[in-house]
Amino acid sequence: QELPVDPERQPLIPPRRLYPLFGVLISVVIALSLTGGLIFDSWAQTKWSDSPDSVALTHAGRQADASTVLSWWHGPWIEGEMYYRPLSSMLMWAESRLWGFNFFPYTVVSWLMHAANSALAFLLLYSLCPGPRWQRTLSGIVAALMFNLGHHPEGAYWVRARVAWGVMIWWPVQTDFGSLLFALLSLVLLDRYLTKGKPRLGWALGAFLAALLFKETPLALIALVPFIALYRNKRWLPVTLYYAGLGAVLFILRALFVPSASNPEWMGVYTFYKLLTYVHLLSAELLHGGEIWEYVAMVSLAGLIYGLWKLRVPALYIVLASLAWPLLIGGLLTGNPAIATIPREMLILLRYAGVIGGFVLALTTAGREPALIFIIGLFAVATANVNRIGPHYWYYPVWMWGMVDGAVLNAAINFVRDRIALKKQAGEAEVEKASTEA
Repeated sequence: QELPVDPERQPLIPPRRLYPLFGVLISVVIALSLTGGLIFDSWAQTKWSDSPDSVALTHAGRQADASTVLSWWHGPWIEGEMYYRPLSSMLMWAESRLWGFNFFPYTVVSWLMHAANSALAFLLLYSLCPGPRWQRTLSGIVAALMFNLGHHPEGAYWVRARVAWGVMIWWPVQTDFGSLLFALLSLVLLDRYLTKGKPRLGWALGAFLAALLFKETPLALIALVPFIALYRNKRWLPVTLYYAGLGAVLFILRALFVPSASNPEWMGVYTFYKLLTYVHLLSAELLHGGEIWEYVAMVSLAGLIYGLWKLRVPALYIVLASLAWPLLIGGLLTGNPAIATIPREMLILLRYAGVIGGFVLALTTAGREPALIFIIGLFAVATANVNRIGPHYWYYPVWMWGMVDGAVLNAAINFVRDRIALKKQAGEAEVEKASTEA
């Protein structure tokens, strides 16, 4: 007979919730510690105090009357004629009324919004990844960390820097912060609905609508919805149609209220280059510089390893072949086999090996792991930004880079754990067989 449970002795937090709570706290700490430097730098605050966008937005918010505020829901947003972003307009109007041209509190709001995004990124990956709780927690924390460490390239008016850190002082990027916050919340709620049946799908759709009313970029994330449903072995068409329907509503509203709204445009071969830049910065930089041998070496090496594995070649010979392959490809394409021994080239090869290896792992584990879902999302986000330029347009890509990194790490850990379990089972079977024969 079971003894009655003493309520006073029950833990305040159930053990199953300790891991996600710990991961959320660590993700928030990572975000706040890695992105707050410029916010509390008086020199940076002074330098950005006359930012044209910041000043224009604040002027518009301070001068807006009730009819102007309402017009943002059926016309262009607070700053001009190009966008329909009513929720961003409302947030910036409230900030301008509260703090005027003192931009420090604005940046604190941005700081906290980004910290919430890091926490939600952790929760999404923790929810989607299979494996023990400690492993999912580790993968989610890595995703949040890489989200905060991702760099953008050097541009005409900015220096290369960590995206989440560099854009923090420019508070108009709250359009990206707010849209990603509600988009992540929507995906977390969607996965809860697909796996638990609650909360209702309407909550996920409501969060996604809020994301769209902050900025248009979450339209690209509709591409993730059918794959998340398939991953959860649920019917993908109904939920995809709901999300796509909200996207269609936004397009209709934009067409009616802001006919001159800006959209992605095809720009010839430059479009491919920009797409590749957002997907994998290293590939784009090397391609632009005419360096391709490292990429060819790693892509062909992936096929070589797969072929040798299928032929059941011993692991030692596969390793030796992998070490010799870059020397061979380097010699064929550059005329100098020793190029693979140069420290810079070795580092590039290692970075490529991680990317190509992660992609192969995502493909081979697509039915069990979410890594491929985020790679698809990365291409979708990159497509949405092909004709955009500026550090803040990297906010979504670096988030997706972090999600891919965390998901691939989880897949790699599960791959190793599965191989260890198989060897253990094989060993136990051999012992049992030997004892039976004896």
